[in-house]
Amino acid sequence: GKHGLAFEVLDQEPQAPGGAINHYPRRKVVMTSPFELPGYGRSEATVLSKEQLVDLWLGALAANGIEVRCAEKVEDVRAVDVGMPAARGAVPPDAGAFDVVTAKGVRRARTALLCVGRRGSPRRLDVPGEDLPNVAYRVAEPEQYAGSRVLVVGGGDAAIEGAIAVAGAGAASVTLAYRQAAVARVREANRVAFEQATADGRVRFEGESQVVAIAPDAVTLRRGGTTWDVGNDFVIVQIGGVLPLEFLARIGVSVEKKFGTA
Repeated sequence: GKHGLAFEVLDQEPQAPGGAINHYPRRKVVMTSPFELPGYGRSEATVLSKEQLVDLWLGALAANGIEVRCAEKVEDVRAVDVGMPAARGAVPPDAGAFDVVTAKGVRRARTALLCVGRRGSPRRLDVPGEDLPNVAYRVAEPEQYAGSRVLVVGGGDAAIEGAIAVAGAGAASVTLAYRQAAVARVREANRVAFEQATADGRVRFEGESQVVAIAPDAVTLRRGGTTWDVGNDFVIVQIGGVLPLEFLARIGVSVEKKFGTA
């Protein structure tokens, strides 16, 4: 935009900006230090909540006249030849392009910039009953679970924060099921808050457990060779996201995986 180029921004989410941040619990702190935002300037705020950060982004978009086309998921990106080089080493401006395919049509672009992240497609449990309407993958409004029995699945920061938020919003009971014996790979503040919540009885922790099946009013858990049912009204699955590897491979983008390196 700064350089006067024609562009469009497409987002599969129904609202923008924010992406995954829009699905965080209300008033969750998401920024803890000043930062520079191109086209806007520097924010000197040391602490910003979800709502404050989204408002700042909205202001930056408005100030730069940028429109985000929401609820338009990109399904394919196809390279197209619209011309041939006039001579060896000489490539005319229209020598190559991309057709960006969405459910609403096809757009031709000189360049396609992918900023898809990894949280747009939540990782699933793949167990019977997961398609029931009482299963969710985000905690946006903890208050909706007041008076209900809730099972949160996962052991990362998102799961810990979700369980604590739901318990604080007045859930009748909150259980956290995690495949490991303890929650270790979380921020220190979350670890301390979780230990306090379990000690107070606000959250029940079921370590080394896995979800076997989901029913409208109960969840079946398994630990080793033992299974048991937990009375339940809602299941919140927060076990990370799925990398868009299939989509990237389909459009010709190769991915090199590295393990054990920084």
